[in-house]
Amino acid sequence: MKMTRTFVVIFQEANPSRNLDLNNLPSYGRFDVVCRSITSCLFLSNGFRRDTMFVAVFEKTSSFLVIRGDEARGLNPDERSLAGILRDAFSGRHHPGIWYGPGTLETVLKEFGSWNIFVMDPRGKSISQLNGTNVAFILGDHLGFSPKSRKVLSTFPMLSLGVNEEYLTSQTIAIIHYLYDKGA
Repeated sequence: MKMTRTFVVIFQEANPSRNLDLNNLPSYGRFDVVCRSITSCLFLSNGFRRDTMFVAVFEKTSSFLVIRGDEARGLNPDERSLAGILRDAFSGRHHPGIWYGPGTLETVLKEFGSWNIFVMDPRGKSISQLNGTNVAFILGDHLGFSPKSRKVLSTFPMLSLGVNEEYLTSQTIAIIHYLYDKGA
């Protein structure tokens, strides 16, 4: 299946640890935000977005995670069970549609060479029209973008939701899906 959209979220502090305590996700650099972002990206009320991909870039460990909606199986939207599957992936165990390995934001961006890449930033131009395939949205975590990430992303167009409020990363993903789905 062709991916129509991808969400890349850069996490400054989240720690993809094989010892991830499922009962205390916030203590791993707000790993709960990682799980919420995945849920907003890939899950529908009674289904799963097969045309969407989620990428998490972990700056702290120079690693990244990819979840392909068309290949992922056995995922649930609750944070605890999702974190358990991710912990297994971080330990090297295979799970359908999930890949984890070393790399940086630059590594990830090279994979999207022909895609339309947009950086979500409150100072960006208001989203007016979303359509087509091969669209990637880059978002920051609860801390925003690090200076290093800002420098890497400086050549890409910035978009905003067009309001004076900053939304949670997971909310921003859901709003973009809504706008994209309705053909805004």
